Amino acid sequence: MEKIKNGGWCIMTRVITLIILMAFILPVFAVECPPGFHWERMSGVGCVQDDCAAKGGGYTYTKECWCGDTVRACYGAVNYSGFDAKKCSSFCPISKFIGCADANGKCPNDKPTQPGCQYHNPDCAEGYQCTNNVCSPTQEYCDDYCIRMEGPHATATIQNNICQCGCEEGYTNENSDVLLCQPTKATCDAYCKSYHGGGQESR
Repeated sequence: MEKIKNGGWCIMTRVITLIILMAFILPVFAVECPPGFHWERMSGVGCVQDDCAAKGGGYTYTKECWCGDTVRACYGAVNYSGFDAKKCSSFCPISKFIGCADANGKCPNDKPTQPGCQYHNPDCAEGYQCTNNVCSPTQEYCDDYCIRMEGPHATATIQNNICQCGCEEGYTNENSDVLLCQPTKATCDAYCKSYHGGGQESR
């Protein structure tokens, strides 16, 4: 009788555990993305755009569309007409990649700036400001852009009205396949020696 009780308790425990796991796992697999996007659970964005390469771009390590460090990526609005945004919840994309900027750094959906934007009446896209009658990205915009592209140890500067991404001192992206700023060997060696004593080197 005691064995039956113990066996029943074990079965009940397993059932409860399974229910809890299902409650966490099912919502992840139930995500549905808007047209033009597909779900990738291990990506950083969740809903990954289908046609990055077809539009002349590529993917970052988080599976976000981009055009590299030196070329501005162009984004437009996502068409949610006829799609229930509740299906993608917090994973719903906020913008859609439409291509890479031309040689002058212009996107096809940029607002016209000729004969020149005016300081008191700027006609620039969101995240850009009027500087010397030219729409240029703000430092805040570039900081956010570079962190999204190359991780939390990225740095950002503005050159020729384009965000240029680099890495903090002690970090590099030269040996990274995904261009993510990673600690240099010297940084890792210093860390290992400080925490594990002299003579220790990183691998």
